[in-house]
Amino acid sequence: MNENNFLIKVKIKKTPLKGFGVYALQDIKKDDIIELSPVLPFSPDREFKEKDKSFIWNYEIDWDDSRDALGLGYLSLYNHSDDPNAKFIKNTKENYIAVISQKDIKKDDEILIKYHCPIDFKVY
Repeated sequence: MNENNFLIKVKIKKTPLKGFGVYALQDIKKDDIIELSPVLPFSPDREFKEKDKSFIWNYEIDWDDSRDALGLGYLSLYNHSDDPNAKFIKNTKENYIAVISQKDIKKDDEILIKYHCPIDFKVY
């Protein structure tokens, strides 16, 4: 895992038909950290009783057995692909998600993840 300069590897820009997306500012090698994003864990029953009537449910992440979480950073801007070039790895002890490249990504390529898939439980 290469941690060098992970905070300057991406930019946000408009994406046709998807709103916004996350794009590579430089070539990114497989297994590089793209982003370490903090999350805000919450108890869905207690803190967001009305969440189904709000936008929040579109962005919540299953966090652990009793909580969901809201991702900060660029987490809610990564778009879906059935053939993603990145993945999320969550750290529930320190409340962040690492976005890791699954393959080499070229400069200006959109960084894509697979929605509704299991998230690895490896700590970075």
